[in-house]
Amino acid sequence: MDSWLHGSKRVLLITGPVGRGKSGLLTEWNRRLLVGDRISIFFHYISQNDNTNGTALLYRRLIEHVYWEIEEVPPDDNAADAESQLNALDLAWSAWEGTKSKRPLLLIVDGLDEATEDIGPLVPNGERIPEDVWVVASCRSGDGLQFPIIEKWAEK
Repeated sequence: MDSWLHGSKRVLLITGPVGRGKSGLLTEWNRRLLVGDRISIFFHYISQNDNTNGTALLYRRLIEHVYWEIEEVPPDDNAADAESQLNALDLAWSAWEGTKSKRPLLLIVDGLDEATEDIGPLVPNGERIPEDVWVVASCRSGDGLQFPIIEKWAEK
């Protein structure tokens, strides 16, 4: 995964059967990358057991991380619905792209298959990923699981 991070592709989807180590792999990789402090890492674990499976929470945490990284205060918007948070996320990405002195950002979303709603765009307009942003997502394989947003990012 380290070589992928330095390559030209900026989207990576890790799949596998239940209990095969996807979360452990991402957690260990996250721990190792944090030691260097050269990259900003946003790690969100989606779990029905931990109530972290709603998109509004994912968006809100990402908004706060983006603003924290560019050393700005996020807007005080604690709307519970995903659509409001998605609009706020677009504003956060605008602020991100307007800032020059920032570290590259790695978004890790573990457990897409546990989400209660479709995970929509995590990046501006859901279309393109900024040059200094990478996305890694994991999910169980099989059972006809599909994640069109990840496939769309991978095509770009």
